[in-house]
Amino acid sequence: FYLKGLKVHPTPEEAIDAYIVAIAMEKAKKEGINTPESFIVTAKSRVNYFPLLGYSMNPFSKMSLIIEDEKSFQTHIKSLTLSDKYFSLIQKLPKAEYRIDTIRCICGKTLVKEYSLFAEEIFKVFKLPLMKVRVIVTADSYQLSAIEPLPYNSLSINEKKLLETIGKWERK
Repeated sequence: FYLKGLKVHPTPEEAIDAYIVAIAMEKAKKEGINTPESFIVTAKSRVNYFPLLGYSMNPFSKMSLIIEDEKSFQTHIKSLTLSDKYFSLIQKLPKAEYRIDTIRCICGKTLVKEYSLFAEEIFKVFKLPLMKVRVIVTADSYQLSAIEPLPYNSLSINEKKLLETIGKWERK
């Protein structure tokens, strides 16, 4: 995508690919970013591993649910697949201690020092200037779980200041 002879990122394809969790996971893996093991399921699928993190692949939903056991899988998978109208992406969560964090990335930078390098890596691959990155954190790794839009209007004052240090921006 070009504007006034300059290549512009993200392209519409790059943005859409980042927000579709299954595509984002594959792109991240190819670029060497750590991701959880994942697979696509329907409401009729059977799984034998828990806990899981499930994402709806319904284009009109941003639903995600933690699934602890077979009983909750049967309940939650119907919601995630909209009664089997859509697929769901399921990610294996660690059996050991973990947490799920959301990083607010501004052109590859973040106000949370712990995630500085991870935010840079994600930005190099996905090229989205503003993004919320869901990450599964264990004692020894960060795993990219999903990317969502980060609207400019939701930026904090400090995040807007960070954006200003990166370059000159014009809003219309």
